[in-house]
Amino acid sequence: MQHENLNIIVSGYDLRPGGTIIIVTNSGINAVPIEVALECKKRSLHVSALTNLKQIGRAFLTFERYATFRGGG
Repeated sequence: MQHENLNIIVSGYDLRPGGTIIIVTNSGINAVPIEVALECKKRSLHVSALTNLKQIGRAFLTFERYATFRGGG
């Protein structure tokens, strides 16, 4: 399910294809940063994520499952 405020969050920035966005999240498992990353990927942006190294394994697995489920993998 897409986060209800995703369009509000993403529309507040000048996101252009080929641009780069850096998403910062402590754990990488909350829905909003993942949704923003997937939306930016759909808009042909380069997406980088900064997360807590202690959480990275769990976050990566969660993102992979979520992206695959959402069709963004």
